[in-house]
Amino acid sequence: MKPFYILAFLICSYILSAQVAKDYAVLLRADVQSAPKSIKISWNSYPSATSYQVFRKRKDVTGWTPIATLSGTATSYTDTAMSTLSNWEYKVS
Repeated sequence: MKPFYILAFLICSYILSAQVAKDYAVLLRADVQSAPKSIKISWNSYPSATSYQVFRKRKDVTGWTPIATLSGTATSYTDTAMSTLSNWEYKVS
């Protein structure tokens, strides 16, 4: 696996008495494996997170597709359903 880093947005929403959501930018790490093909996205945990949603899109497309909903304790997601012939972007919120 060859690691590389991508900067993406991790949007952590939590409820305060005024119900205000906060956005945070964090560094995501992506480990790419060619056989079997997979991309493992990982991030540092956020104590107030109740869940995370992972999105993916091809670089030449504008809309994001949700691909997973994870628990608030999750710190990674492995994507095995993407095509290796495309450039992908990921977002975790």
